[in-house]
Amino acid sequence: MSTANNNVKPVMPARHYLNDNYGIRSWLLTKDHKRIAILYLITITFFFFLGGIFAALIRLHLLTPNGELFQSDTYNKLFTMHGVKHDFLLPGSVRARHPW
Repeated sequence: MSTANNNVKPVMPARHYLNDNYGIRSWLLTKDHKRIAILYLITITFFFFLGGIFAALIRLHLLTPNGELFQSDTYNKLFTMHGVKHDFLLPGSVRARHPW
């Protein structure tokens, strides 16, 4: 029979990659691959929702008769911002999977 204690909880070290150096500067200037991955996932998620908001507004504009929700200039700006989001976000996500 084993006499091992199954109630032992793993102890987190006092300093690890999430709290090594505090502050926004330590996160933005990091070379730690784990922090870079977290920042990447946060950025991808932010741009995903931002693009979804732009796409929803464009669709709402197209649902109204004669496009009365926005002026034509505002619609053009929304459409351009949605496309620019694709230009900046999509190449980064493709490069992450295919680094060549």
